[in-house]
Amino acid sequence: MHPNTVRIEIQGKEREAEIVGSSIGGGVIEVFRINGFQTRFKGDSPTLLLFYRDRPGMISEVTRIIADEGINIASLYCSRNSLHSSASRRTSRLNTRPRSA
Repeated sequence: MHPNTVRIEIQGKEREAEIVGSSIGGGVIEVFRINGFQTRFKGDSPTLLLFYRDRPGMISEVTRIIADEGINIASLYCSRNSLHSSASRRTSRLNTRPRSA
């Protein structure tokens, strides 16, 4: 674990969240865990976080919706809490491209 790691807990009336990340120097942060799910992003571009029930075809459905909106996915990271878990999380780093590109 990086020496500049911080864990942030957010609590509302109905939901709570935990985010773990580090300051890695040069004004850059890296988030590597959200609500127990492994991830890896720096926040240097628009990032979409999705939490969903794991089932066949879910990733292709979501990527089709994003593509239909003319948005390019620069990187994709998927994880789940355990092998037989029904809950999954996906992080997509996005960069927008015109539909004509």
